[in-house]
Amino acid sequence: GVDIRNAAVWSIRDDAYSDVILETSAQRLGGPQDGYYGVVCRQVDSDNYYGLAIGSDGAYGILKMLDGKMDFLVEGTAPNGVIHANEPNLVRGECVGETLTLFANNQKLAETQDGDLGSGATGLLAGTNSNPGFEALFSTFKIYQP
Repeated sequence: GVDIRNAAVWSIRDDAYSDVILETSAQRLGGPQDGYYGVVCRQVDSDNYYGLAIGSDGAYGILKMLDGKMDFLVEGTAPNGVIHANEPNLVRGECVGETLTLFANNQKLAETQDGDLGSGATGLLAGTNSNPGFEALFSTFKIYQP
């Protein structure tokens, strides 16, 4: 099971985007190895958004928060060397139409289809699975319109 009650979302821009490409450079500073970080698109409120995230342990996932219920639409483990454990990673999330695509360091990790959330704010996401105390440092955040 995935316990993301400790997830934190920072909304950067209140402008609503339907189709958007988001990039952040981020790294784990401390805490559990299974913490994760990434970007948020189509955030209606804290109970409704998509998250596209990676972990320094190589895990990745595209998640949907709908009416306060969290589901991973797709998750997995990146091939060795794609996600750096102790240095910054470039995380790119594309939310275009019903297609959600996650990249780490310019390598495509996952793509899925979901049409429940059409538009919303954008932001950054960091969270933990089981152990609290995860810290991530975000050094850049860029928004593109496709």
